[in-house]
Amino acid sequence: LFVGDGMGLAAYTSTRVWKAGVSGKLAIDSLPYTALCSTYSYDGIVTDSAPSATALLTGVKARNDVVGEGPDAVPGVASDPSSGTEGTPAKSILE
Repeated sequence: LFVGDGMGLAAYTSTRVWKAGVSGKLAIDSLPYTALCSTYSYDGIVTDSAPSATALLTGVKARNDVVGEGPDAVPGVASDPSSGTEGTPAKSILE
């Protein structure tokens, strides 16, 4: 399983053209299956890696800066980590 976090069609195509030319192939092209998936966070269109991974592995949307918990989790500020609220743990497909 290869998860290209942040690797949309534009990034993939520009990399292929740069490394292998317009008609060229990359190593990723030899994989037997390919899928595209969009994962928007609970609180924004631009998603960071934490809620993206949570959505991919649990099917539950999370807020930006939160990993492995549902949208009821609210991240704290860096100067006061206790200012956040823990949320409901999201069960991973690995579990």
